Amino acid sequence: MKFITKFIFSISLLLATQIFSEERIDVNSRPLSEQEIKEISEKQKTESEGTNQKDEFNTRNPYYSHLIFNISTHSITNINDDSLTIEDGSEWKIRPIHINEVLSWGIKDPILIVLNDSFISSYFYGYKYKMINAEKNTSIDVKLNLGPLLNNPKTLKVLAIDFESNEITLSDATLWKCNNTDLYMLQKWLKDDGIIVGTNTKGYLFNRSQENILINVNMLQEIRVSRLK
Repeated sequence: MKFITKFIFSISLLLATQIFSEERIDVNSRPLSEQEIKEISEKQKTESEGTNQKDEFNTRNPYYSHLIFNISTHSITNINDDSLTIEDGSEWKIRPIHINEVLSWGIKDPILIVLNDSFISSYFYGYKYKMINAEKNTSIDVKLNLGPLLNNPKTLKVLAIDFESNEITLSDATLWKCNNTDLYMLQKWLKDDGIIVGTNTKGYLFNRSQENILINVNMLQEIRVSRLK
């Protein structure tokens, strides 16, 4: 009887450990309403026009070769049939037409995450982001399927937000300043929101200070930022 009790306890402990180890940040657990998105979009447009900024960029180069030396890179830790995982444990679904391309990618290849410039792929099919393999200079359309693992040391979260200076401190002690036109989105962010650092293609092309984007996992929205430290 003691053996059976001990055995059951061991199995329960093992299962509990596995469940805890797989605890993740929920993707889009706090989505914006359509009305909120519309209001923020209108405010961003007004702010952008007021500062005379243009965010157009050349979409004819699908691989963004000018980004390959950006320091905000990620590494692949696992490639499945239709998805891949990066260092924080987040899993990204690959658009079916790009699965063959991923077969040539390798574990630990440096990866950049950017907004998808294809309206059809992003809006109609839900592949909001692109991953660029900086080693091979090829790209794929992806969508965030599973959030980063909570107990992963590479997982980033919002540590603090200073709404007066528009600065965000992350759990790795890095400090970022939000683009003025994205302040309305930042006001929706909360402490402990999960974050994935991406690259701002528009900022790079026009040599602006906002070289990065911070992707809020809980909202599946992003803001453009410059890193202060």
